[in-house]
Amino acid sequence: MRRLAEAYRRHQARGALARADLPEPVRRHLSTPTPPGRLPWRQVAYTVLDLETTGLDPATDAIVAAGGLRVIGGRAAVATAFRLLVRPDREVPAEAIRIHGLLPGELAAAPPLAEQLTLLLDRTVGDVLVVHVAEVDQAFLDAAMRRIWGCPLNALVLDTARMAAALNHRLQLARPPGRRPGTSLRLADLARAHGLPVHPEHDPLHDALTTAQLFLALATRLEQHGRGTLGALRRVASRP
Repeated sequence: MRRLAEAYRRHQARGALARADLPEPVRRHLSTPTPPGRLPWRQVAYTVLDLETTGLDPATDAIVAAGGLRVIGGRAAVATAFRLLVRPDREVPAEAIRIHGLLPGELAAAPPLAEQLTLLLDRTVGDVLVVHVAEVDQAFLDAAMRRIWGCPLNALVLDTARMAAALNHRLQLARPPGRRPGTSLRLADLARAHGLPVHPEHDPLHDALTTAQLFLALATRLEQHGRGTLGALRRVASRP
């Protein structure tokens, strides 16, 4: 299933690359290969990313903000941190404003999605993306790229929620029956469980900082259980 999906994305990417009007950052994004799976995970560059949206449906909702930073050499590179606001093409529901705190006035003054997404792709070219509960953010990015440029997102995405579930499964197997408590996969709960600070929630940069710290803790723990390469992390932390 994964190979078929990847082959279809490559076919779509080739079609988009034939367009003369494709922005150069998008062209580089589509033509840059994924780092080899045999590499030790610390030798890979990552961008830890978080999105804020108007809702949970990429078909009807919009991206309003993105935040992130890179992980290089097994360390969070705080100097690379960024926060992007996006001018939505639809009204932002009041319930979404209550969650992320982004007011209509500041969003109305922000650049449009195509401009900010181009900048985001330029920042992340060649990097593996790391997202907590990646299914949502990955779907929004993919839908936006298809809508704007007619091409899919071409990046390996690792999900820290899946990483945490995989680690918890291995730890549960080592515990005797009857002493296997469940584990919340909420970002803040996982950070606290690993003794990490929790930055203010629902701000894209703060959530990305928390996710980056969690990713490093989980990758280190999984390495101790024989999951020390990018390919091994991919097998437990990316969508089928």
